[in-house]
Amino acid sequence: MLIKWIICIVEDHKKQAFSYAQEKWSETEKSNGFIAQVGGWDLKNKNEACIISLWESRKSLNNFMTNTHDTIFNRIKQDKTYTTIEVKYFDSANSISDNYELLKEEIKDSKYLRIETLKVSKDEIEDFKKAEINHSTAIPGKEISKSTTNKEEYIISTFCNNVENNIIHINNNFNQISKRNILLVDLWRIIPS
Repeated sequence: MLIKWIICIVEDHKKQAFSYAQEKWSETEKSNGFIAQVGGWDLKNKNEACIISLWESRKSLNNFMTNTHDTIFNRIKQDKTYTTIEVKYFDSANSISDNYELLKEEIKDSKYLRIETLKVSKDEIEDFKKAEINHSTAIPGKEISKSTTNKEEYIISTFCNNVENNIIHINNNFNQISKRNILLVDLWRIIPS
């Protein structure tokens, strides 16, 4: 599974316009290989809109980007609603990610998305892989994914209903780059039936 992770900085006076534009991505659900997309506002950094988009493969996402993305993007003019955008891609190796229906249910029923970004050096990779296996298989709605461009960067995404009860650390020895708790916006949620 491929994860597209998007962070946009949105000025206060443009939040409503950004949100309205984000609601217009619903036709994404017709794309082959699309699993789900959800997003919302970071509870700490209130001007950060965060979106996670899940795809069966890089090929599926590339097909969407080539044939559909720009048509939607140009029509809704979302680029006028944010100051900056950062897009990263991650591969998920979890076994749960292969059960797309279970994952969709977790996303559909969640109120929050928790994202932890970790830096794992090559000396720590074996310990990380052991911890990854122990934690990812026991927690529904949790994905551990590796950056497609930075060998040391991972994200842990957890879909949940209560942020405080879902603070999960794999190992305190790994360098945490950032931690985000995102209040999901229902109208941004795209989950094909």
